[in-house]
Amino acid sequence: MADLRDILQDNEEHLNEDELMSYLQGSLSEDDKHAFEKKIETSGFVNDAIDGLKTIRNKQEINDYVHQLNKNLEKQLALKKQHKEKRSIKYMPWVILTVLVILVICVIAYVVIHFYKNS
Repeated sequence: MADLRDILQDNEEHLNEDELMSYLQGSLSEDDKHAFEKKIETSGFVNDAIDGLKTIRNKQEINDYVHQLNKNLEKQLALKKQHKEKRSIKYMPWVILTVLVILVICVIAYVVIHFYKNS
């Protein structure tokens, strides 16, 4: 997904927000309205979304809802990213060096114990 704000781009035929809003407000011509309905007839998701959007009386509220949803989504994604960054090992070279030093100490201890045990 190139544009994470455009949730409709997964359709075969791309729907844009302006066209959707014009359809909901009834400002499309009959030809455009028919073409739009033909575009969306195969997508149950889009049909359900349009049915839900039609129940909103004040069409200006739709833009407010979209803005609020995008804002909340950005917050959630930012928090998720912060949690992921906190969980990651930041000083990986030091961890690798520490593990190698411990392994070398274990090998030296094994060799010394084995040497004294045999002599």
